[in-house]
Amino acid sequence: MAIADLLAAARAAHQAYRLAAGRIDRQGTVSQRPDLPACGAHVRRALSLRVDAARLDPTHIDLAWAEDQHHMGGIPSDDMISFYAGYLALESLPDCSDAANHVGRPTIGTSTGTDAA
Repeated sequence: MAIADLLAAARAAHQAYRLAAGRIDRQGTVSQRPDLPACGAHVRRALSLRVDAARLDPTHIDLAWAEDQHHMGGIPSDDMISFYAGYLALESLPDCSDAANHVGRPTIGTSTGTDAA
C-alpha cells in the first residue's frame, strides 16, 4: 500500500472510532453510549496503519504526510500514534471499561494539549 493509502485508511479508522465513542454534552449527560469494543478495534487499526506508513517512510518525505496532517486538523501523525497508544493503555486498566469518556483521557498534541478525539 502507498503512504497516501495507509494514511487515508488510518483517517477512516479514526472517524469510525469517533462515531463509536459516543457523545457526552458539556453538562456530562450521555446522549449516545459508547461502543467500547468497537472503539478499541478502530484505534488498533488506525495505530497499525500509521505505524506501517511510518515504517515505509520514516523521515516523512512523501507529500501524503502534509496532506494527512491537514486532514487531521494540523495534528502530526506521531501525535496521533501517541494518542492511540495512550488510549489503548487506558483501555487495558482494570475497572476502566468506560475510561474513554472520562477526564484524563489521552490528549492529542503535546504542545497544545488539544483533545481532538
